[in-house]
Amino acid sequence: MIATYRKLANGNWGVAVSIALAAQQNVTPAPGLTITVSKRNGDFKTETLGAQVGAYEGWLAFEIDRPAAPAVIANVGNTSAIYKLFDKAKQNLKYPAVELSVPGFDAIRISVAGERAREPGSLTVTSIDKVEVEGRDFPQRRWFGRISTNGDFQVARGLDGAFANAINNRLAAFAADPSKVGGEEGHLTGNCCFCRKALTDERSTLAGYGAKCAKNWGLVWGDRPSSFACAAE
Repeated sequence: MIATYRKLANGNWGVAVSIALAAQQNVTPAPGLTITVSKRNGDFKTETLGAQVGAYEGWLAFEIDRPAAPAVIANVGNTSAIYKLFDKAKQNLKYPAVELSVPGFDAIRISVAGERAREPGSLTVTSIDKVEVEGRDFPQRRWFGRISTNGDFQVARGLDGAFANAINNRLAAFAADPSKVGGEEGHLTGNCCFCRKALTDERSTLAGYGAKCAKNWGLVWGDRPSSFACAAE
């Protein structure tokens, strides 16, 4: 059954379900029911109905049943250097992202959440590869959690505890010195963590990333110091 999004009286977005369409499909709209909601751009999204909050002109209005907030396992520290990195990259790249290996586990992808995200401006942590997700029509990256702007790492529900801790440690190291960790990643994998391309020339191999990424992300280039700096222009 297809429903539409509707702004509720409390200012939050809810779901409007057609009473006639529900009767036609022999469906009883009620909290806990999973439905398909049409978006303005023509796409569709699966939502679970929460409490009913009203009825009007042949429609029933429901809150959206959102999952509980993920648990916070630790604080990764001051993330200002990471944001400095992404602020520079946004001047040159449409969708900047960083990929980091997590020793003993799958690698992770870090990006900045957009304005329509639950926590705009937070750092989103996902898998690198896209996988099939139940209830979705197209593959998506697996969501591991987010880093709030205050540095709290909020872990996705059901994520393995050892993996969550390993991610947290990796993120803390990256927050402390993005340039150093980015360079070490290139030395470890042979690929630049900023563009995912193989490192080929001697200077790129030495730095751990190439000249173009150094310029795009504001990384030091050449005999780089251990601390992060926007030296490449």
